[in-house]
Amino acid sequence: RPSWVASAAAERQDAAAVRRQARRMAPLSSIVDDCARDVSACTSIDAVGKDVTGTIPSDIGLLTALGTVYIGENTISGPLPTELGQLSSLSAFAVQANQLSGTLPTELGELVGLRQLVLFSNELKGSVPRELGQAIGLRVIELHDNLLSGTLPTDISSLTQLTVLKLSHNRLGGPLPTSLTALSLLKRLDLSRNKFDGAFAHLLRIAPLEHLDVYGNMLTGRIPDDIASAGLGALRSWLAAENKMSGTIPTGIGRLSELRVLRLQRNRLSGTLPTELGELSNLQELLVHGQSLWGTVPSALADLPQLSVCELTEPASDQVTNAFRGPLPPDIGDCRVLLVPRAPPAEPPPPLPPAPDEGSFTPSPPAPPSPFPPTLTIVASHV
Repeated sequence: RPSWVASAAAERQDAAAVRRQARRMAPLSSIVDDCARDVSACTSIDAVGKDVTGTIPSDIGLLTALGTVYIGENTISGPLPTELGQLSSLSAFAVQANQLSGTLPTELGELVGLRQLVLFSNELKGSVPRELGQAIGLRVIELHDNLLSGTLPTDISSLTQLTVLKLSHNRLGGPLPTSLTALSLLKRLDLSRNKFDGAFAHLLRIAPLEHLDVYGNMLTGRIPDDIASAGLGALRSWLAAENKMSGTIPTGIGRLSELRVLRLQRNRLSGTLPTELGELSNLQELLVHGQSLWGTVPSALADLPQLSVCELTEPASDQVTNAFRGPLPPDIGDCRVLLVPRAPPAEPPPPLPPAPDEGSFTPSPPAPPSPFPPTLTIVASHV
């Protein structure tokens, strides 16, 4: 084969590679323009992770047959155009992991056929528009890892088809609407790492929930005694660490038969650990350290076959920690437990020397027990 033939072939391959790369790095506006050449035939844009650049052009509103837009994991920037509200056929709009900025347009509420709104890991700011509650077909909303602020509008409760609502890692705050209990199909609710405050107990009335995450907020109140009576039989994980919950852990928690992960650490809970925790046969993680629990460790914890992560206390520090006393149940070596040993009886002090002009003396009475708590001692640690 002559060398010039091989060289020509290599040049053609290089040219083809350049064209492919150019197509991969084409701005989004050119993709929309290509689609606009035959509007009725353009029903989908799928360019996930294709190095798409630029902004979302306002002309996208002309693509009235567009049903799905999947353009996540690119470097698309700029705001969401208000013309998105003209896409009457749109069922899925996913632009996650880009560089979007600006606010959520109120026109999103006009998309009554929209099923999925996926915009996480961008730089969107402003509030969640109340008009979003008019997009009554929504089943999935993923807006986590943005810069959203303000309160959660009660209008979200109108989205009765919603199964997934993820708003974590934003700057949202204020009380959580009690009307969220109307979301009768909701299975996953993630509100973690925000600034929500006030009551949380009504969230435990959303019966189909499988995953509830409110970690790292400022929620207050008690865990209701009838926690299992609302039909939370499907709950698999409840993450509520680092809030301001108070009161005790109710015995009814033992009736959450599907529960696998329970993280309640670093709240303001007190009282003893209920023995009913031993009825959670599917439990894999139990974290309750960093608060004011006390008493003995229920022996039933040693009988949980799947328990692999168990932290009942944390190493002694200047933070509040639990104060459990022994004895430890056998076979509980997978739990991190610090026991507070009972203080030994005080020994009587040595006798005082006799007075100068007396030949005998009366011993002083024993000293009272020290008012300071005994030192925490590690008895068993998690491996």
